[in-house]
Amino acid sequence: MHGALRFDHVRFQYDLAGADAVAPSLVDVSFTLEAGQTLALVGQTGAGKSTVAKLINRIYDVNDGSITIDGVDVREWNLEALRRQISI
Repeated sequence: MHGALRFDHVRFQYDLAGADAVAPSLVDVSFTLEAGQTLALVGQTGAGKSTVAKLINRIYDVNDGSITIDGVDVREWNLEALRRQISI
């Protein structure tokens, strides 16, 4: 793993049991981080910072769009191998 990370039009909405309608946490989020680059996510509580981290290491999967590492969708990575390579 070299570490190039890409979010491509990512949309994510938590599935809350018993809730009729929940606003999406992330809508059309796109960015690219080359291997070795650093990204700082800042924002108010509930802005989606922790959600981004949870999507990268597949605690949750995106509803739409894709997240790739080195050009491979994170949903195609072996989960254990993926999580061994990620530090958040």
